[in-house]
Amino acid sequence: MRGGPTLLRAHEGYLRQRAEEVGYSGQILFQELRARGYRGSYETVKLFVRPLRTRASKRRARARAIHWRYDYVMPDYRRAYVPGGPYFFTVNTYRRQTFLTDADVRSALREAIGTLRLTYPFVIEAWVLLPEHMHAL
Repeated sequence: MRGGPTLLRAHEGYLRQRAEEVGYSGQILFQELRARGYRGSYETVKLFVRPLRTRASKRRARARAIHWRYDYVMPDYRRAYVPGGPYFFTVNTYRRQTFLTDADVRSALREAIGTLRLTYPFVIEAWVLLPEHMHAL
């Protein structure tokens, strides 16, 4: 936020942290801020959230622009399944494109992993992120 002191300045950190969680909804954020003592206008909150929403939208669009498809079918290997056991895996980018060095792509990857953890709880003990692939344990 630029300029001098505003009623919103005291809530800026909360807004940045909470905006993504509520889908960048200015209405929800405004209601929550009112409950936290904010006495400014909805318009001010809306104008603050707009660039955050735009940046997030660009990150998602960029991630969707990457073509995810298989050139071959993975063989049906037999694996010993051990509940809670450790797994080592490697993920390669499509045609070994070197886009994992891009900050927006890394952010989208973290977001995707976070979403997966909600459905399939798991822990990543260690990982190595290289320009065109990653290893994880």
